Amino acid sequence: MKNNILNLIVLLSVSIIFVSCTESLTDSTTGQLYSVSGYVYMKSEPVNDATINIDGKINYPTTSNSDGYFEIKDVPEGEHVLSVMKDANNNGGFSERNYDLEVFNDVVLNSLTLPEPVFVYQPIITIQGIELAWSPTDANDFREYKVFRHTSSGIDENHGDLIHVSTSRNDTILIDQDFNSLTNYYYRVYVMNDVGRLGGSNIVNIQTPNKNIVLNGDFEVISGNNIPEF
Repeated sequence: MKNNILNLIVLLSVSIIFVSCTESLTDSTTGQLYSVSGYVYMKSEPVNDATINIDGKINYPTTSNSDGYFEIKDVPEGEHVLSVMKDANNNGGFSERNYDLEVFNDVVLNSLTLPEPVFVYQPIITIQGIELAWSPTDANDFREYKVFRHTSSGIDENHGDLIHVSTSRNDTILIDQDFNSLTNYYYRVYVMNDVGRLGGSNIVNIQTPNKNIVLNGDFEVISGNNIPEF
């Protein structure tokens, strides 16, 4: 009797799982499917090899061609988020933008514009501290810069300390005074708008000298290329 009850429970559980999986599959495949296509630009030029995705799904990513054109097929009708990203050439920077998308027929997006990634110049050490400078963003929906610092090259928004926020587009110089002597620091700048991230800069690093060092009777300006050895 007990075995019969256990077998019945197992059978019911398997049936419920089967029905649930069948309903999930049916929900994801019902409705109309459409295509989403468009062109990606940066500084009024078409962007080759930009990555375009919808809702972060692994079956949707595609890349733009030399004309900046892309097409994603079999997109279910409804509301989606279209993501566009482009890595900067060989320096670790990137540009990205997200778009809210309503799909109820084939969608053609004639002009998706990415901001140019900001570039951080090699830091220098002055009597005021570590001077960090970067190029201003050209994003028309710019909200703020976020500057992160870390002691490892694996620096991003989750691995690093937020040391500076600026809401002025042309405020692109930071004097970092709160640092430890004889430490290798990495810096990165992120560009934000009202809804999220617009991109990240290249990563730069510098070895700090002894804060108390006095050269020739006074503090000297020290760049990354002429830091004294200790």
